[in-house]
Amino acid sequence: MKTKTVTTDSHTGLDYFDYILGGEDFPDSSVTFLTGTPGAGKTTMMLMLADELHARSAQVVFNTTEESLYQIKMTADRLNLQSGFGLSGESNVLKLLKNCDKLRKATPTKPFFLIVESTIDIEILSQLTSYAKETTCNVLIIAQYWGKLKSPTTSDMLYMGLCENKVNELVDLRLHLSVWPRQGDINFLRKLNILKSYSISRLGFVYESQLQCECIYLCLDRLGMNSHPWMVDRQYNRFLESPYHRRCFPYGCDPCI
Repeated sequence: MKTKTVTTDSHTGLDYFDYILGGEDFPDSSVTFLTGTPGAGKTTMMLMLADELHARSAQVVFNTTEESLYQIKMTADRLNLQSGFGLSGESNVLKLLKNCDKLRKATPTKPFFLIVESTIDIEILSQLTSYAKETTCNVLIIAQYWGKLKSPTTSDMLYMGLCENKVNELVDLRLHLSVWPRQGDINFLRKLNILKSYSISRLGFVYESQLQCECIYLCLDRLGMNSHPWMVDRQYNRFLESPYHRRCFPYGCDPCI
């Protein structure tokens, strides 16, 4: 197996996550909540993130109850993921967290990331948030929303047994991934909406993420989810000054035309 090359100037290994985090690491005890339309690439994105974080000496567990472990392995092979992060299919949250405790104690000096792909309700979300706060590990949740949504509405949240205000209280970063529908497009373009960024309300000492946009454009293909050269929403009529995205086009240029 080839050794994965690690880019030292990137904290997460994915430039769009570096940008969302303001060029910093994930804050300790943070909870990230990712929703998205079916087929948008949520699993692909988080598998790539898990691989990059593990390559940067973090302990990572990817737990899914939405797909079989065989399907996840096939996706990982297609994406050429090589770092060897942990994979689980535990449906019982309490058992999952106990198993995570064993892994954390085995490598206490490494940052710990738990990525959960599952149907989420308030009780499960509360358990995962409490675990993140008590253990200072990072929890990333891939929640399922059905229908062609630009972002989850109140009715969608209620359908999933979630309360919009309660979710915002429990999580620190909310993202929504959707297929960007354009006339004549071949559906490779994705739009990642940033619904809530890090704030000091719960984490106290954590910086406020230096976001300059409300959404980011990405490309999904067989090689994975990658940043699109035209990265930031056009409503901001300026170049993006972030060092992670100097390839951005002027906002007067639309590469999708």
